Amino acid sequence: MKIQFIIILGIFLFVSCSKQNESLNSSSNENDDSKTENVSQPPLDIVDVPAEEPVTINNSPQVLIDTSFGEITIELDALNAPITVKNFLQYVNTKHYDKTIFHRVIEGFMIQGGGFSSEGDEKNTKPPIKNEGKNGLTNKKGTIAMARTQVADSATSQFFINTADNSRGLDAGGANGPDGYAVFGKVIEGIEVVDKIEKVKVGPKTLRSLSPQGKLYASPNSNVPTQSVIIESISIIEN
Repeated sequence: MKIQFIIILGIFLFVSCSKQNESLNSSSNENDDSKTENVSQPPLDIVDVPAEEPVTINNSPQVLIDTSFGEITIELDALNAPITVKNFLQYVNTKHYDKTIFHRVIEGFMIQGGGFSSEGDEKNTKPPIKNEGKNGLTNKKGTIAMARTQVADSATSQFFINTADNSRGLDAGGANGPDGYAVFGKVIEGIEVVDKIEKVKVGPKTLRSLSPQGKLYASPNSNVPTQSVIIESISIIEN
C-alpha cells in the first residue's frame, strides 16, 4: 500500500508542475507579444510636393502689324487653325516679315503681303503647309487668311486681309473650289488702317520673283501700290 501511495503522490506532483510550467510559458509569450505590439513605429515624413502648374496654351495669340500707314492688331485662332498659326508665328519670330510690302491691293476684295521685300524681291520661305481651309472659319471682312497658288497645300508666308465679305468666293466649297483659303485670325484693332491701305492707288509693276531654282527673275504684276505700303515689322504682343 505504501508503495502504491508513493507512486500516486509522485504522479500528482509531476502533473501539477507541468501545468505550472505551461502557465508560465504562456504568460511569458503574451508579455513578449504585448511588448512587440507596443513598440511605436517612427512617423512617416510627410513631404509637401508642390503641384505642377497646368500647361496653358494660348489659343488666341495677338500680333501687331506695324505698317507705314499705321498699326493693325490681329488676334490669331490657334484652336481652329493650329498649323497655319504655328507657321505664321515662325515667320514672325524669324523677322521674315520685317521690311516687306503689301504688294497686291484690290479695293473691295483684299490686301496681300508678306512675300516681297521693300525692294520688290520675293523672299525665300520654308516648305508649304497643309491647307486648313475647311476649319469652319469664314473669309468675312477683317479676317486674315493664307495666300496660295491653285494647289491647295501651297501656302508659305504670304497672307491677305479681307476688306469685304469674300466667303462665297474663298471659303471651302465656294467659287474657287472645294479646299478654300485658310482663315486663321481677325483684325481686332486698326481696321481703319486696312481701309486706308485698300484705297491706295495701284497699277502694273515689275517685281522680282523666285524661280524653283531660287533665282530672281523679272515678273510683271498688277494691282501693285504705286506708293509702297511697307510692313515695318510684325511682332507678338506679350500678355
